[in-house]
Amino acid sequence: MVSTAVAIGRPSIAEICSELRGCSAEVDRQGRFSRDNWRLLVESGFAGMAVPREFGGGGAEIPELLEAFRAFGAACPSTGLCFVMHSCATSVISAVADHSVKQAYLPRIANAGLIAAYAGTESGTGTNFWALESCAVETGEGFALNLRKSWATLAEAADVFVIPTRAHPYAEPTEISLFLVEREEGVLASEPWRGSGMRGTSSGPVSVNAAVPFHRLMGSAGRANEYITTDMFNLLLLSHAALYLGMAEEALALSTRHAERRVFPHTGEALAHTSLWQAQIGCLSTDVHAGIALVESAGREAARVDTQGRLLKSALAAKINGCSLARRATDFAMQISGGSGYNQGERVEMLWRDARAGSLMRPSDEVAQMILGRMECGLEAFPG
Repeated sequence: MVSTAVAIGRPSIAEICSELRGCSAEVDRQGRFSRDNWRLLVESGFAGMAVPREFGGGGAEIPELLEAFRAFGAACPSTGLCFVMHSCATSVISAVADHSVKQAYLPRIANAGLIAAYAGTESGTGTNFWALESCAVETGEGFALNLRKSWATLAEAADVFVIPTRAHPYAEPTEISLFLVEREEGVLASEPWRGSGMRGTSSGPVSVNAAVPFHRLMGSAGRANEYITTDMFNLLLLSHAALYLGMAEEALALSTRHAERRVFPHTGEALAHTSLWQAQIGCLSTDVHAGIALVESAGREAARVDTQGRLLKSALAAKINGCSLARRATDFAMQISGGSGYNQGERVEMLWRDARAGSLMRPSDEVAQMILGRMECGLEAFPG
């Protein structure tokens, strides 16, 4: 359970989610990353869930992380998405960095509020993340990175960035390397975030102009795709699946509460007592329960030792299903709420906007469907 990753005496996940839910409307209204929410995650131990115990973190396994992602997705989607991407970037550092880099950064992530981000998307390849155009140039003291990433969650808020790129200009697009770069070394959020949804995620392009020492090339040069397209990808897929599934659960709860409260004065009958809405709520409930089962099953599969180094069909299916379900559930919540739900700033309206981002996030639904389809047909998962 999630509580095992949090020190005794710290707030429970239910208590944290209660606070996040209470301020989610303000996060959306302000449209910027909430330092107060992040401080809450740090002080409660959740910000370090993905950090191994030997470096002062929670040492959470994938199923435990997914439980937290679902809960935070329901409470405050913007903060939940920041937590997802921070945890995924932290997992990369934990998996592939050398010990000196782990020792320098992971304890600070776990206990000092250091925020990690993953900046991988490029304008030329979009969510086709396994082939990149950008490159570094080797120098006498390390590598010079002078490049632009078209998208990163936490672009304006993160302290350290995991940057995938080619280590040399002559490397093939799929010969990707991973670098750890500090913001102060030359990472700049080049455009302010003005999103329609997920407004508190501080997302957008980043420009990198930094000198990175040799030891912060994480793993072997040109070999990162062996990890990026398997274990890291599984975690990213399942993380988005869990986050957006939490939003679907919240939309279902809002819909049922509205159905119970809305009473026709001339009949005294609530919406919840009419077969039309009962059937639709029952259908949505079925889909949500099936989505939970798929995410939990895929999470257990991804945590097994014998699945390491393999891309999982179940993870792809969970992401596709979870993001689609969030859109359908929030559409339904909007429909049953009527005009009152359509008011800007209402929780239903906020969730409805936030849910749209899932289909676009790496990998987009279409790319995830393509990869899964290729695997089902016995082809290589990643073309080219």
